[in-house]
Amino acid sequence: MSSEANKALARRIVEEMWNTQNLKVVDEVYSPEFGGGHEATKQFVTTHLTTFPDLYITIQDQIAENDLVATRYVMRATHQAEFADIPPTGRQFTVTGIEMHRFADGKLVELWNVVDLLGVLQQLGVIPK
Repeated sequence: MSSEANKALARRIVEEMWNTQNLKVVDEVYSPEFGGGHEATKQFVTTHLTTFPDLYITIQDQIAENDLVATRYVMRATHQAEFADIPPTGRQFTVTGIEMHRFADGKLVELWNVVDLLGVLQQLGVIPK
């Protein structure tokens, strides 16, 4: 697939799966071999969307070359359920992140994600700023 087609797939993961909570995207875009499979991926997404029900990701930039797509984003959410043994705080946070998707034959086969977890923990009041 073209770099532009791969960018569209990466954008679809963010905009449809995360922002509108459409888990059908997993079946349509993720390789069955990705991670622990489709059901494990759906469980991961569901857990995060339960913890942060208003989670919203805004794509800032995308760069693609061959089968790789880099996406820089801003993520906003409110902590409403336990997260990493941290009871819900009800606090909102806004952090940045970058993820790299690798596609093969129109399916996501690898994903690397770096998010400002320190910023999340500071904004939730778990650790001092």
